[in-house]
Amino acid sequence: MAKWARVLEAQGNYAEALKIYIRSLPIEQEHNHNQDLIDYYINALAPMLKQLGESLFQAIWRETTGKECTREMREAIWQERDKLG
Repeated sequence: MAKWARVLEAQGNYAEALKIYIRSLPIEQEHNHNQDLIDYYINALAPMLKQLGESLFQAIWRETTGKECTREMREAIWQERDKLG
């Protein structure tokens, strides 16, 4: 799924790429418990946040998951976004 999201991102279709990244993250968290892959998705979400802005990012998150981004996840993504400059 990550490859598909990267293609969409390269095409400038950030909203659709974001939805795929958001859907993929809990799968990694629940089934693989691979911190490197979880970090990969957090790092992939950060440019989406920067590109789309907080309001649209959060709206897409809610639309995709049916709930708010957890505080822990939000802090991790926002921290990575801030590193992007």
